[in-house]
Amino acid sequence: MTNEIARPLFATALRLTRNRDDAEDLVQEALYRGFRSLSTFRKGSRFRAWMFRILHNVFINRVRRQQLAPRATDPADLAPSDHDHPIPDLRDIRELPEVADRHFDERVKAAVDSLPDAFRVPMVLFSLGALSYQEIADALEIPIGTVMSRLHRARRHLRTELADYAREHGLAPDPHAPEGAGS
Repeated sequence: MTNEIARPLFATALRLTRNRDDAEDLVQEALYRGFRSLSTFRKGSRFRAWMFRILHNVFINRVRRQQLAPRATDPADLAPSDHDHPIPDLRDIRELPEVADRHFDERVKAAVDSLPDAFRVPMVLFSLGALSYQEIADALEIPIGTVMSRLHRARRHLRTELADYAREHGLAPDPHAPEGAGS
């Protein structure tokens, strides 16, 4: 059961935090809070949506805490990176970012990352979390119409951001091609 929920939670957390270590911490805290609060889970509710709501709340709380915290520099960030020791290929949920890296071009990831949080979070929950509109609404505690609107705006933004990319990869027609070309 844990892997069934941990994998999509991790994929979502990774897109929210944009950092593997932060994503792992976020999932761990969300799973801990879910386990600790299991007695508050209402039977008949969607467990998956409940866990994603916990994940989202933990994420929001961390963002708020970070905004209030003084800035500090980690000495490890100042040290030169060691490219001679690549990260090993792990066979668990930590492998998901590599899978995403193999399947998604940097331009696609950058376009998703450029979305404002209000649009990016529902898009990530929908595409990586595989949640329904209702489950996203439950997880984010917003009306389903708001979810639909935010997903529409996110898609519209991505369509604009990735128009050239889509044409380059044959996913969209070239507007400069003569009519009937390629038919």
